[in-house]
Amino acid sequence: MAVVRNITGEALSLFRSDGQIVRAGKEVEIPDADFAGRAWPTSTWALVKKPSTKDYVDASADDAHVFVAKPTEETPVEEKS
Repeated sequence: MAVVRNITGEALSLFRSDGQIVRAGKEVEIPDADFAGRAWPTSTWALVKKPSTKDYVDASADDAHVFVAKPTEETPVEEKS
């Protein structure tokens, strides 16, 4: 489970406008599969606990926390002739 903290001064909802409300300063656990593949802006969310490094790779940028699933198999490289 990943954990994020709402670092804004207002309540935010998760995933959609009618989603779970996270009050200012509060933390919430999010299943790794739901956390990964989304950009979590660093201006609104602090990353308290990362998703499993066994299954996910950190692809974060300065302005967002981003984790993606690790590839299960290597993609073969096509040779040019």
